[in-house]
Amino acid sequence: MANRSDIKLTITFIGQDLDAEEKDEEAKKLLTQMKELDEVEEVNRVAEIEISEGSKSITGYVVGQVIAFVKSESIKQVWSFLLIA
Repeated sequence: MANRSDIKLTITFIGQDLDAEEKDEEAKKLLTQMKELDEVEEVNRVAEIEISEGSKSITGYVVGQVIAFVKSESIKQVWSFLLIA
């Protein structure tokens, strides 16, 4: 469970060469990988609060986004992981 000293990261796939479905697949892969990291306290998809008309989301999550809470002392390791992921 995340606590007050954790750092909150919101990661959004924005590659113009990826469509919404591909961005969502990349987010799911990252979610799976980050769940295995000891440095990450909590990681989830970003819930879509209001689903607007015409939204591409059918799951209730923001397309291509992941939110993670990282131990402050481990942020460098997580940045390194994200650079190679």
